[in-house]
Amino acid sequence: MLTPRGTLIQSSGDGNRWFGPVGNMIKAAALNAFVGQTLKSCTAEVTTRDLNEVGLLIEAGHITPVIDRSYPLTDAAAAVRLVEEGSPPGKVIVTVVPSASQPPRQ
Repeated sequence: MLTPRGTLIQSSGDGNRWFGPVGNMIKAAALNAFVGQTLKSCTAEVTTRDLNEVGLLIEAGHITPVIDRSYPLTDAAAAVRLVEEGSPPGKVIVTVVPSASQPPRQ
């Protein structure tokens, strides 16, 4: 929740596949005219180094991801449907487990 004059910074990754983050930036600018709060967009480039750092923070217990549900790969379609139907209260995870005949990637 924001205070009446608070600032919301949208972190939207690199946006959609057609216009990247531009669509989110335009939406935020348009909404600024109608609300008392300030809406800004922030884009981020995901790097292996950043993901490794987040993984270390999770393992150390400094941050806890919110996970709504976890699905095996065979139920990936159900996971996608859940996300398309609305906003689950946490991340939806699809777990890929290598078969016994296939060695794990490193």
